[in-house]
Amino acid sequence: TNGSKSIFHSGEPSELDVEAIKRESKGSRTIIALGGGSVIDLAKIAKRDLGIKMIAIPTTVGSGAEVSQFCLITDSKTKKKNVVASFELLPEIVIYNSNLFKTIPKQKLIYQTIDALSHAIESLVSRMSNPISDIFALSALDSLYECLEKISLGDTNESVMEKIATASFLAGLAQSSAATGLAHSFSHYFGAKNDIPHSKAVSIFLLDVLELNANSTNK
Repeated sequence: TNGSKSIFHSGEPSELDVEAIKRESKGSRTIIALGGGSVIDLAKIAKRDLGIKMIAIPTTVGSGAEVSQFCLITDSKTKKKNVVASFELLPEIVIYNSNLFKTIPKQKLIYQTIDALSHAIESLVSRMSNPISDIFALSALDSLYECLEKISLGDTNESVMEKIATASFLAGLAQSSAATGLAHSFSHYFGAKNDIPHSKAVSIFLLDVLELNANSTNK
C-alpha cells in the first residue's frame, strides 16, 4: 500500500510483474497481499527487495505461501518456474478469514486442499524432514483427509473451511521447513508449460508420486 494506492494482479507472477510491483511499491512502509498464492508470492519478493513490512491475507487455501520461505516466479520467456528461498520472504502478519473462502468453486477447493495435502505428504518423506516438520505434517494430514471427504460431498460450512485453513497453515510450515518433492517439481514444470493451475497440476501427479515414495520409505 502506498497511501490509497491499490495494485491488482492475476495469474502466476513473472519477473516482469516483480519489477512492476516494486516500482509501484517504492517508498511504501507496508505491503498488504490480499489474494491467492501467486499474489502473496509476488508481494513477498517486493517485501524482501524493498525491505518493507508485509501483511498476508489469503483468499484461497492450500498454497501455504503465507507461511513459506519459498516463492515461485515464472520466466516470461521460457515459462520456467524459478524457486526463490529466503526467510526474508516471510510476512510479519498473516490474517485468516474463512469468509474469504466462500466463493471458491467446489472443484478448485478440492484441488487446493490436495495441494495442502501434498505439502504435508512430501515434507514428511523429504530427506530434509525433521521431528518438528513431521509434527506439522501429521497434524495437517488427518484434518485435510477428513475435510476432503466432506467438501467432495458438498459440505463447505464455516467449521470445515476453518479446519482446512488451519491444516493448510500447518502443512505450509512443514513444507517451508522440509521442502516438497517430485509432485511439486512435476507440477512446476508441466503446469507452467501447459497453463495448468498449480494445485490442479499437483493433483495430476500426486498418486503416482505417492506410489513411488511408498517404495522408498517406511513412512
